[in-house]
Amino acid sequence: MPKHARLLMLWSALALLPIANAVFIVLERGANRPFAEEWFDSALVAIATHDGTLTLQQLLTPQNDYPHFTTKLFVALHTPLTRYDLRLDMLLGVAMSAATLLIVIYLVGRQDRGMALLLAPLLSALIFTPRQAVNWLTGFQNVYFAFVLCVALIVLVIEVLPISWRALWLAALLTIFGALALGVAPFYWLSGLMALWLRGYRSWRHYAVWLALSALLTAHFLASLSTPQNPSLLLSRLDLVLSFAVAFLGSPLAFIPRLWLGLALGLVGIGLFVANGLLLWRWRAEWLRVWAVLAFFSALSALVTAYGRWFHFDGVSAYPLAERYVTNGVPFWLALVAVSASNWLLARQGAPLNFEGLPRAVAAFISWLRRHSHRLNGVMWAGLGASLALSLILAQVRYLPDEKPVGECLRTLPLTRDFECAVRLGAGKSNFLPVLARADQLAVRRLGVFAQEPAVELGSERVAVPLEYIGAGTPSGESPDSRFTTWQIDGEAQRVFLQQPPATQDWTVWFQRVGAPTDFEAALYVAPSESAPSVTFRLYGQALSHGLTVLEPRRLLLEARYNPRERSEPMPIRVSLAPFLNRSIRLMLLLETDGAAGAQAMWIEPRL
Repeated sequence: MPKHARLLMLWSALALLPIANAVFIVLERGANRPFAEEWFDSALVAIATHDGTLTLQQLLTPQNDYPHFTTKLFVALHTPLTRYDLRLDMLLGVAMSAATLLIVIYLVGRQDRGMALLLAPLLSALIFTPRQAVNWLTGFQNVYFAFVLCVALIVLVIEVLPISWRALWLAALLTIFGALALGVAPFYWLSGLMALWLRGYRSWRHYAVWLALSALLTAHFLASLSTPQNPSLLLSRLDLVLSFAVAFLGSPLAFIPRLWLGLALGLVGIGLFVANGLLLWRWRAEWLRVWAVLAFFSALSALVTAYGRWFHFDGVSAYPLAERYVTNGVPFWLALVAVSASNWLLARQGAPLNFEGLPRAVAAFISWLRRHSHRLNGVMWAGLGASLALSLILAQVRYLPDEKPVGECLRTLPLTRDFECAVRLGAGKSNFLPVLARADQLAVRRLGVFAQEPAVELGSERVAVPLEYIGAGTPSGESPDSRFTTWQIDGEAQRVFLQQPPATQDWTVWFQRVGAPTDFEAALYVAPSESAPSVTFRLYGQALSHGLTVLEPRRLLLEARYNPRERSEPMPIRVSLAPFLNRSIRLMLLLETDGAAGAQAMWIEPRL
């Protein structure tokens, strides 16, 4: 083997280093614990697998609009062997990224083997950028890696296999699998449609089948949404949608989460891809089609995510640069690297540009690009390397959370009932109570972290959970002041929910399914003063249905009047929530005064 060939092989072997770094991060910082949505899908799948009650419907049921099918399927397969060790879910994400890297290197190698070996370390550094470390350390987020892998496989199948029904059906099966992984059929199918057209599929029968399957998956996606979508939102805030999408595309290289940096990188990347795409189109168009599809996939991901999330984006926030979005933005940069390298190779070989059929102005512009492409791409390659290097350095302090402490608090949660721990495990969402219940179920079955020795005993079945841990409260428009605080009552500090109404005021608390007999307990109190009015305390309950979007008629659960001129001690209450057993619910805490302002009304230690 010639010396330069050996050096090239050694250089390409550097592609293993980013993979090794990702594995190290998972093993060093990952914790064997469910997190956020995992309490509601993969943990339940592990329990059902252990009990022998798992059904196909459970694998396909969406959670928070996403089926997470690949995660749940993998959990069902490995739970009998690992007793639900979630570190395997994390390593699965790394393994799927490695498979994506192999496909991309193979597709580059179909153009030129030497170029594939030369680009391998850079492609690996992009695919395994630590900017997405949160996805590695959260088991259920391996669906993002599954999604990108399915796109790469679809491109591979359509590109490599001859135009045929076999290739079409195989690509369709991969598309179905990917759509069930992340539940984003409306744009996912468009990438395959583009790949088919660029590959040379021209039979109307092929497209009829593809569009029919696309319609079915799109209908399934829309039916699974828990929140109805309003198409007018897209046009009403088109500026924010586009800003979000551009920053989304720049996120893989945004080594610090600053909106201006994401927008700048996104704009530069789009401009460079258009310029390089025009050149490659006139140099060798068949080399462009694979990378055009990958770039198109990332652009559509950016637009759909922006549409779904624009209401969180106020024009200043760095929300589109969130780590979990990096994975779907990476294919855009992979495509840009491949296209620019292809142009460099063809220019070096002296390949002639094809200007046939082009207007004179367009041909002149492409000629100008040809003369200056080495400068443009040189700046891009330098910036790309600098961004990846800075991302790797900053990852140690910014991108790599240490999940071990959270895993350790879970180990004793069934006994300690550590509310702060449960809130962190539930990602701060309104799923606090199910975390406690699910931890008990896993502990009883010795699954997950509870498979270790020694065994963990369960605490009392009935646990008083302070209301402030249940979920976020929503005040009415008339609420001047509602907050949890500490209040001195008879010389003793009490944790209270304070409401200071001028006339009427309510506070709505949303939380998920009531899965066991539950009571609402508190004590009512109005701080004495010369002007303190009588206050009427009311508690309403309202069941939710159809994906937490339809509210049933509310029912009055409590009405109590407190007159501070006649009573000085707290008034204990206990209200059963039995009417809402096995239902999702919201509670409304409402006050009404006799008209005088200045009441210091409070619910003392409100809890379930």
